[in-house]
Amino acid sequence: DVDGEELARQLSLRDLENLCNVKDAELFHLRWMKNEGKLSPHITALVADFNALAMWIVSCIVTEKSSRARAEVIEAAINLFYELLALNNLHSAQAVFCALSHSAVTRLKATW
Repeated sequence: DVDGEELARQLSLRDLENLCNVKDAELFHLRWMKNEGKLSPHITALVADFNALAMWIVSCIVTEKSSRARAEVIEAAINLFYELLALNNLHSAQAVFCALSHSAVTRLKATW
């Protein structure tokens, strides 16, 4: 069990640090899509963190055995989403939203 408010704070601190490290040049000419992201390591790190958070939430949901337990994890993810929005952390909030929208989660009809 993880406190959603504290998790939202820690994710926001991580995202702030990553965003502050982004250099202007990393944003030009889609550099993060060239040379396997080596030209824009901070943008690449933001993308990796986004994907890792989304897939962590998906795996937490789908690995639960009962639909009741999955529903509790989904509820915790929704609460995390709102905590992130309250902190204006749209980056991680979008990752949570993507996790809840993932096909492996949305097809769990008995859970919703």
